Amino acid sequence: MEEKFVSKALEANLAETRYKDIKIPPEHQAFINLSKKYYGINKRANDCIIEFHHPFSNKKFVTEELRNILLTDFWFYTGLDNVDEALTVPVRLMDDLLLSSDIPELKVMIIRTLFEFTFKLSSEEQDHSTLIHTVLNTLIKGFESDPRSFIMASKYMKRYLAVLAELPELKETIFKFTLAVYVENIHFWENTSKIDSWLKQENDIFKGDSSSLLKTVGHKWFARLSKQIKNIDKWQDLVEKIPDYDQIAERFADSADLLSSFIEKFHYIFYLMQMEGMQAHRERLIWKLNKMLSQTIDELENEQIRSFIETVFRFAQELRAEHGSSILDMFLTIGKKTIDLKKEAKADLVSYYENKLIDFGFETPGMVYVNEDWQLSVNENHIKNIRVWLDLIEYSEMEMEKLLSALIVNLRIGGIFISDTDLFQREITKILNSNIAPFYKKVKQLTRIFPVYFNEIGAEGDIRKVTTTIDEVYHREDKLVHFLRKQVHTESNNTLIELTLKVFKFWCDGNLEILKPVLPKNVFNAIDKKSKCYAPIHKMAVALCRLNNSTPEEVLALDSNTLNQLIDQLPEGHSIDKERLRDIHLLYTFLKEKYSFETVDITELLTRFPYIDDKEIKKLRKALQENDFETSLKLIYSFMNQLKSIIFNPEPSQSWENIYHKRHIAIGIPSMYGVYR
Repeated sequence: MEEKFVSKALEANLAETRYKDIKIPPEHQAFINLSKKYYGINKRANDCIIEFHHPFSNKKFVTEELRNILLTDFWFYTGLDNVDEALTVPVRLMDDLLLSSDIPELKVMIIRTLFEFTFKLSSEEQDHSTLIHTVLNTLIKGFESDPRSFIMASKYMKRYLAVLAELPELKETIFKFTLAVYVENIHFWENTSKIDSWLKQENDIFKGDSSSLLKTVGHKWFARLSKQIKNIDKWQDLVEKIPDYDQIAERFADSADLLSSFIEKFHYIFYLMQMEGMQAHRERLIWKLNKMLSQTIDELENEQIRSFIETVFRFAQELRAEHGSSILDMFLTIGKKTIDLKKEAKADLVSYYENKLIDFGFETPGMVYVNEDWQLSVNENHIKNIRVWLDLIEYSEMEMEKLLSALIVNLRIGGIFISDTDLFQREITKILNSNIAPFYKKVKQLTRIFPVYFNEIGAEGDIRKVTTTIDEVYHREDKLVHFLRKQVHTESNNTLIELTLKVFKFWCDGNLEILKPVLPKNVFNAIDKKSKCYAPIHKMAVALCRLNNSTPEEVLALDSNTLNQLIDQLPEGHSIDKERLRDIHLLYTFLKEKYSFETVDITELLTRFPYIDDKEIKKLRKALQENDFETSLKLIYSFMNQLKSIIFNPEPSQSWENIYHKRHIAIGIPSMYGVYR
C-alpha cells in the first residue's frame, strides 16, 4: 500500500492563501445569501462554497459541510418559498464531488447523504418530486461512473429508499437502480473472493472437510444468489432476501467458525484480510487472529512453528501502517506463547522470535506537534511498543536480553515520549519487581531514559502555581504564555522543558522561527512583538543575558539566588515583567527536576522519601555546603548501596496511587492529576 505524502509546510501555505482570489459564481453566492440572517447556517454555507471553489479544495471538509447543509439545516431550507431551487445548489455540488473524488470513503459518505436527503424529502408533506428526481439522477449517474462505491454503500439503500420504492411514479426506477447495485455487489464478491480455488491451493493446510465453508461463501452460494436475484421483481423482496455489501463481509468473517482446526481458521482469516472487500473489517479480523494465536501454535508440530512465526511477521509488515496497535497485541501474544513453549521444554524459539521482533522495527514517537485544538499529536503506538517489549522482557524472566538492548538503543536513537497520563510509573514498578539482578547495568541504562521519576501526576503543586501566576499577571492576554500554561496543565510530558526554553529564547532574541514548529497556527499568528506582553520583557531578557554574559539556556540554569541578584540590577519599573522572568525560571527548574535527573537541591529532594535517614541527609547537606567532597561522595555511595539493596530485595514492592480524571471545559482536553507512590 502506498503511503500518502503529507506536508505540514504545504498545509500551512494553503491555509494562508485559502481565501484569496476565489471567485464565487452568482448562483452560489445567492445560495449563501439565503441564510444571511442566521449566522451559523450562513457561515457553514459560505465556508463550504468558498472551500469548494478553492484550487486545492479540501474535499472532505466540503463533503462534511454539504452533509450538514442537506441534513442538519434541512429545516431552514425547506421553510423557504423556493426550497427546490435552493437545495438544487448543494445537490449539484455533491454531484460534482461524487464524480471527481477518488477517495472511496468520501464517495460512500456522499452517497449515504443523498440517500438520507431523499428520505427526508419523501417524508415531507410538500411535493419535492422534481428535487428527488434530480438527486436520483445524480445517484444513477454516479453508479454508472463508479459502481464500487455504491455497492459499499448498499446497506443505506435498504435503510432510506423504502418510502420512495412505494411511490408509483418512482417504483420502477428505484427497483431497477437497487437491483443493479445488488447484482454488481454479488459479482464483486464472487470475483474477488474465489474461495474454491484458494482452498485447492492450500490443500496441505486444509486437510479436513471444507464443504460447509464452500456452501457458505463458495461459488455455489454465489451461483444460488445470482439465480435467486433474477427471479425477484419487488423491491422489498430484493433488500430482504439478497445480502448487501456489509452483510456479505460479515458472512465471510463469521464463516471462519465453520473450520475445524485453529490453524485452518488462522490461514483463512489471513486470506480474508487480503481480500479487497474486507479492508474495512481488518481490525475485527486481527482481533480474531490474536484470540486464536495461542491455540493455533498448540496444533502445530515443532518444526512448523518457525515458519508459522515467519508468516505472522510477513503479514504484520503489510498491516502495520494502519493496524499497528493490533499488530503489537499479536506480537505480545505470540511472544508469550514462544516463551511458554521453552518453559515447557517443547520448543526453544525464543531467540528466533526475539530476532524477528527486533528486525520488524520499533515505533518511535515520530513528529510531535500541537494541532489547532492545542492537543499534542504523537505516534500512539510508541508507548504501546515500549510496554509490549517490556512485558516480553519481564515475562521471559530477562532471557530476552537482546530485546532489552534493542529497546535501549531504539529509545536513545529515536527518542522517547511519555505523558503523565500514561502512568508509566506502573511499568517501572513492574521492572523493579522483576529479577533484574543479572542484568542490573542494562536495566539501569534503560530506566534512566524514562522521564517518569516523580510522584505528582499532571500539573500539581509548584508547577501549577507558577504557570497560573505567569499567565494571570497579564490577565491571560499573552497568547503565548497562556498556551504554555494550558500545555503544562493538560499535556504534562517531558517536551514541556523544550517548549519553556523556546519561549524564553524568544523573549531574548525575538526569533519567531524557533516557535513555529511547536505552536498551533492560531497561537503563532496572535504573537505581537510590539505588544505590552512582549516588548518590555524582551528588553529585560536581553539585559539579563548581557549582565551575566550568558546564553538563554545558561540564564535558566542559574540558581534562584543568582537570578534574583541579576534581576535586581535591572532598571526600576516593570515589576510585573520581572516577576514573569522569575516565574519562567522557576517553571523551567521545576520541569527539569520533574522530568530529568537534574535538581536544584538534592538534599531537599531526598527528604521526600523514607529510604534514607534524615540524619544522613543533614550530613550530606553540611558536607556539600562546606565543599567537603570526600565526605559527600562517601555518603552518596552509602545511599546508593542502601537503594540497591531495596531494588534487589526479592519481596515485591507495593505501589499506591490516587488518580483523578478531569476534562478542561474551555478546550475539551481530558487530563489527569493525582499521586503515584
